[in-house]
Amino acid sequence: MSKVSPKERKQLLFTHTKDYFTHYTQFIVVGLNNVTSSQLQSAKQAWQGKAEFLFGKNTTIKKALRDMGHEDIASRIFGNVAFIFTNGDVREIKQIVEDNKRNTFAKVGAIAQTDVWIEKKVTSMGPDKTSFFQALGISTKITKGKVEIIQNSKALTEGEKVTPSQANLLAIMDIQPFVYAMKLESIYGDKQFYEPWIADITDKDVESSLVEMAQRVTACALGMGTIVKTTVPFDTKNALRKVVALSLAIGYDVDLAKPFK
Repeated sequence: MSKVSPKERKQLLFTHTKDYFTHYTQFIVVGLNNVTSSQLQSAKQAWQGKAEFLFGKNTTIKKALRDMGHEDIASRIFGNVAFIFTNGDVREIKQIVEDNKRNTFAKVGAIAQTDVWIEKKVTSMGPDKTSFFQALGISTKITKGKVEIIQNSKALTEGEKVTPSQANLLAIMDIQPFVYAMKLESIYGDKQFYEPWIADITDKDVESSLVEMAQRVTACALGMGTIVKTTVPFDTKNALRKVVALSLAIGYDVDLAKPFK
């Protein structure tokens, strides 16, 4: 099998870009920083037959999009991003992306993603490892020949760089505090971009929100004595009550009052 030249690879990317953007109505833009090839392969297997993946040089993809008149999409392409196309349920593909995570050890110089605490306990490490804890000011003692951490201690602080001492301690304790996955940047559908969380809104969520809104409007209107469509049943019921009360008070017979005599 002959090797594909850079020029041929560029043309294939150009052709695939036009093809995907022509035949698919929805796509997800994902960031690929720190995502491994094995992660991508796993995700592709999960959405096989349901989605297509497009990744390559941004300049080539932008050129193809501009040829198609999609400047609005081309202008949003920057950095290490890729496209996932589907004509099916975008929520299903989104879930596959979110589930495709990789835990890894802390690397020196990396920015901590979250606070990491080490709980007090007796470890399986011998006295020769106490220096790792001392480097971070973590109080320990030796219990039956093992290092015991005597109080909960913070090993990483979110937003701060990982030091060599922190990386070494977390590694020997087999703690993998970093999680890497494709980052959901945006979703395109109905000829517009929207935030990924919007895809999780179901018809039931919309219905519940509308019901809650109608209840609030009704309560507000009743409190103000204003008649709106949603207060008509309540206003009618109150009016009938007044008719019954009045008929009983003046001794005038009406059918509605008979059950109360």
